[in-house]
Amino acid sequence: MRYSSSDLSNMANVTKKTLRHYEKMEILIPSLIDSNGYWYYTDEDLDKLQLIKNLQTMGFSLKEIKTNLDTDCQLLRELLSEKLNYINEQMLQLELAKRMIKKINSSTELSVYDAIKVSLDEEHLLWYKENLPEDQYHLVLDMMNKPESLDDHNTIIEIIKSTKPLIKKKNPLLLGEKIQEISLIFKKYHLTDNTVELLVESFLKSNLEGPLSLRILNVKEVVYLLEIFRKLGNC
Repeated sequence: MRYSSSDLSNMANVTKKTLRHYEKMEILIPSLIDSNGYWYYTDEDLDKLQLIKNLQTMGFSLKEIKTNLDTDCQLLRELLSEKLNYINEQMLQLELAKRMIKKINSSTELSVYDAIKVSLDEEHLLWYKENLPEDQYHLVLDMMNKPESLDDHNTIIEIIKSTKPLIKKKNPLLLGEKIQEISLIFKKYHLTDNTVELLVESFLKSNLEGPLSLRILNVKEVVYLLEIFRKLGNC
């Protein structure tokens, strides 16, 4: 079958503007352009368009999709676990946002700013209580109440900031060293290795809980850093 650009856009529920964008990026090129300049597509093109849409639904960027299409999707499986982690992290973030909004709505006696801070603190303490042995939970509370904990917190923030260019360069070796630096800060409070692992992961995720303008790393960068951290734990 041969389909015009109007036919294809209607069948696939996309706009002609989207088809033009795909053509410009060389993701989906019309099988035929006649002498009048009209674009025509085949059943194979329709299947390809559906694949593009499905990959977008799975969280792949157009750049990633083009790379996969150019290599007959040979690289796709290597990226699936990364995308799954990314989606899981987003789901966790949405659940956290939902709980926080409910708490803020119920805290009418506080300003929005104070309500956000209180809800975040409560979420962190609840997470620690649910995931740590009781003795470790109390050690964490003790750590948080020590005067030097604020300096340590600021030091960890600076270390996380320094990971951003390393993530961009995909340098797992140096990123591993940065994660070890964070781990050593926690270990001086006599916490077990398992507790330190949970705290490092919690700290990295908490970067995503504040306003977008204050986030050090974006979701994708945090997921990448967590992957390296988890690999270190398996070494």
